[in-house]
Amino acid sequence: MKPGEKAWVVLPVSTGWETLKFSLLPIARVEDKIVVFEVNVAGGKKEAFVPGAFVSPVKTVEKLAADEAVMISTNGARAFGRVMGPPSDKKVKVRYRFAGSLEEKDVDLTEVIELDGSLKFAAPIAFSEEKDEGSKRRLLWRPAQLVQTAENKAWVVNASGKPQRVPQNTVKPLSVSSMYKAGDKVWAARGDEMVPGEVLEVQDGATRYKLKLEDGTELTAPFEFVTTPLK
Repeated sequence: MKPGEKAWVVLPVSTGWETLKFSLLPIARVEDKIVVFEVNVAGGKKEAFVPGAFVSPVKTVEKLAADEAVMISTNGARAFGRVMGPPSDKKVKVRYRFAGSLEEKDVDLTEVIELDGSLKFAAPIAFSEEKDEGSKRRLLWRPAQLVQTAENKAWVVNASGKPQRVPQNTVKPLSVSSMYKAGDKVWAARGDEMVPGEVLEVQDGATRYKLKLEDGTELTAPFEFVTTPLK
């Protein structure tokens, strides 16, 4: 990675590392294992010093097909969407939801991360943990987004936007590339927990699903956190 090149980075939303976001930014400089970025803040710009483990070089996606799941850069943040057709002139049209609105955008292929169901930077994942409930221990699945795996551990950004390090063997990628239909059994993120349910309706070009959960309630969930049943 060199100054001037763009890279995907996980960095604080404001000050401190309590809440993080994924962004695509140009590199200002590299200092040993720290990558420095210039970020816009109220009143001007400041430098963000980010560990190399939280930075991923840009890679041009070579092939994409209609309905494939991707993460893109938009409005200084990231969004999840589905490809609308094959790339043309080094761009691809993506349908995505951002700030509650359904949008379409031609995105440069260097600003797209293909979400193919593998454990890689930016992949939507779930990690398991046990919770004490009286005399029992219950296995829970927590939604998150993967940053890096190393030494049998994984850095993730959890549902609250906080960095968390978990055992790698508790992490599973979500099958976001799948297209579900009414009647399919799935699990989806409700707050900070994955819960089981059934697809009632496919909405907005499969960028979200209306579900009936096992407890009888209904949930409209973004596709990036809907997956085949977790075990």
